[in-house]
Amino acid sequence: MGIRNEITEEQITNLMRAIPRAEEVDRLREENKLLRAEIERLRATNKQLVEGIDTITRRKQEEIERLREALKDMLNGWRYIRETYGDFYGVGWDRAEQKALYALEDKP
Repeated sequence: MGIRNEITEEQITNLMRAIPRAEEVDRLREENKLLRAEIERLRATNKQLVEGIDTITRRKQEEIERLREALKDMLNGWRYIRETYGDFYGVGWDRAEQKALYALEDKP
């Protein structure tokens, strides 16, 4: 029983089909290069978006803090007027005080 060393024409054809041609390999390499470049572009865009969101968030937090400080000052001034001159009927200061105090609480 010897080893048969014969390869059929069909086996050769199947092997040739399985081996990518140089043009196909080059095309796939170029496609890979383009995809990698697109990934890098998207990463850069993502980084810019994240930095922009961080900047906007920081600015809004600063604005909120300025508004809180202004509301505290207004509330203190209003309390001074109320203590000095008494309540003025019908101006809604009780409602304004309640809303100001609620706004100044550290609630999400």
